[in-house]
Amino acid sequence: MRILIFEPDAGGHRLTYLRQLLPALDGLGEVTVVVGEGAIGTEAFRVQLGALRETHRFESVTFDKPASRLGKARARLDALRSAMDLCDPEHVFIPSGDGLAQLLGMPGSRKRLALKPGAQVEVGMHRGSFAYPAQGARDAFMRSLALRGLTRAPIVRAQFVDVLAYEWLCERGHPLARRASVLADPVDPVGPMGKSEARRVLGMPEGGRVIGTSGHLDERKGVDRLLRAFRDADPGEDDRLLLAGRPSPGIRELLAGEFAPMVESGRIVALARYLSDEELSATLAACDVVCTCHPAHVGLSNICLRAAAAGRPVLSGDYGWFERVVGGFGLGWTCRVTDEDVFAGAIRDSLEQSATFEPGPRAGELLAFHSQANARRTFVAHLRDRLGLERDPGLIEWESLSS
Repeated sequence: MRILIFEPDAGGHRLTYLRQLLPALDGLGEVTVVVGEGAIGTEAFRVQLGALRETHRFESVTFDKPASRLGKARARLDALRSAMDLCDPEHVFIPSGDGLAQLLGMPGSRKRLALKPGAQVEVGMHRGSFAYPAQGARDAFMRSLALRGLTRAPIVRAQFVDVLAYEWLCERGHPLARRASVLADPVDPVGPMGKSEARRVLGMPEGGRVIGTSGHLDERKGVDRLLRAFRDADPGEDDRLLLAGRPSPGIRELLAGEFAPMVESGRIVALARYLSDEELSATLAACDVVCTCHPAHVGLSNICLRAAAAGRPVLSGDYGWFERVVGGFGLGWTCRVTDEDVFAGAIRDSLEQSATFEPGPRAGELLAFHSQANARRTFVAHLRDRLGLERDPGLIEWESLSS
């Protein structure tokens, strides 16, 4: 079977997804991976997928990146059509289908895609905004329109990374629920690394308590709020804030200006660069508490899951997926990060409680579901059905956790 993986989004941990999921297709068909123009030459591609270039076919396609969401989706649709011309696929995976998948259900898009008879399309959905409170009437209408498009799209399977979206569909008996499933977010196994060792690896002082966050550092993830809350928490003399990853221009400006004295004194440790998976694991192991403080995030947090896998408690916002998973599976604590006083108090409390923290009794089940092995099983479950192959007996489906 000719299989196409189309990944137009090289940002975030999308290339990590490809590295972790590609092995699931070994022996199931002839695989072609198509990414956006320029992605193959990036540092992220080299780190994540460089080792797979010798064993897999990678191609790239050119597409515009207009400012509007609709414009981006249309550009990706044209790029998908170009990608399909490269390998004439019988089965198409789009791991990051947000926007594009909804457009496929709009009038005229099906004809524009020109799927050949018998070809099937599966999409990974990272955002299920229809399951979250709308911000006004217009936002509610747009979310309804997007869900209608996704429901009408010519796809055989919508694999939702966010369990809130999947559960919302199932609870309401929505027609899309019959073609939906939960795609486990593959979590890298974390080797045994103590705090002292991790801090030595990162060039940090070994003593004291550390609260930190990793990945892209921007305002959407609440890093500006974290900086102010850490300062307002009046931390102990040996307490530090670790920020690991590439900062946005706004966060970089804060570190160079308002918070420069705390950076210079070592109270804030900023590792402002792209991190390899090994370095990312070390940043989590170096922390006493990992903070994922998105103020209004729609979707899952891979850093949160990786922190849990590293045995570190999580302090997160009390919104959406974080409340459902951090609170529901006992991964740590949630708080109202939009309230400066509440957030600062939660930082103080979490650092105090971190030494005696024990994860909830179902945390292990959650991590087993999100293991790399199970993510690969969920990724190809439908394809194996289509090929007449038995599903992996080790497959863990979300229903076993939500029951």
